[in-house]
Amino acid sequence: MGPYITTTEEAALIHRAEHRVAARESSHDLNFKILHVALCSLIALVALTGAFAPAITFLVFALWGTLTLIANMALKLATAMLFLHHGALASLKYRGRTTDAPLPEISIMVPLFKKCAMMSHLLTHLRQLDYPKNLLQVILVMERDDISTAKTLAGIKLPPWITAINVPNGSIKTKPRALKHLGSLPRVDHWRL
Repeated sequence: MGPYITTTEEAALIHRAEHRVAARESSHDLNFKILHVALCSLIALVALTGAFAPAITFLVFALWGTLTLIANMALKLATAMLFLHHGALASLKYRGRTTDAPLPEISIMVPLFKKCAMMSHLLTHLRQLDYPKNLLQVILVMERDDISTAKTLAGIKLPPWITAINVPNGSIKTKPRALKHLGSLPRVDHWRL
């Protein structure tokens, strides 16, 4: 099993990870009650309109659906025209590297929470990454109390370029919070999520 992130300031680390985003930009404290009331009001309005003016309600929904389909088809057509115009079909074939510049070292963080059923599939695909393994670091990020995933990983021999790390428990358990723990460590240079 991978190392634990432990410090004498574990409570501060948890607080920083859970409150890294400014409160006005965070979704943790969204007032879902207002959203719920607005959604119920909209449903009630549509139901009343449908009951008292079914023809108008049908016409509005038919026009809305038609405009949505036309907009979707126009977007697809514009994308296809740009794709063909810029010769993108010729660039679909892999031609290898076109520069002699050295490849960068990269780290990929993979957050896991109760993912033991997909672990074999995930590791198979990670092993198939087409990147020099000496320049690649994959970090499997787990919650400390995720026993099922930890047990599954304990029975698997990981390649040296894949590391499993347990982050401290917090009041919420989300993948972004787990990743924020690693983002606040001083040894991190370049991460890919």
